[in-house]
Amino acid sequence: MSVVRGFVLTSLLVIASIGPATIALARQEPIAGEPMIVIVAPWQHALHVAARANGRFVAQGRVASIALVWSANPAFTDSLYAHGAWLVLNSDLSSILCRTE
Repeated sequence: MSVVRGFVLTSLLVIASIGPATIALARQEPIAGEPMIVIVAPWQHALHVAARANGRFVAQGRVASIALVWSANPAFTDSLYAHGAWLVLNSDLSSILCRTE
């Protein structure tokens, strides 16, 4: 099995296992001025992307490519995408995706 095919199958299994309720939370738009989760490419660091977008650190994700960040800028979500974010979510999933220690 190729690496790409294995990755795709693994991704589909993960998506199927998180359930419809989690997906519904993830689909909610981030709210300007509220903390939001930024997910970047696995070879990037989410905090660096947030810093380039003039955001502030709130909590580190369980991996370096995920972080909970904040900015008062109403265009912060757009700025995160412009600086390389793959996905920006509201903070409802922060307890699952980010460290709370």
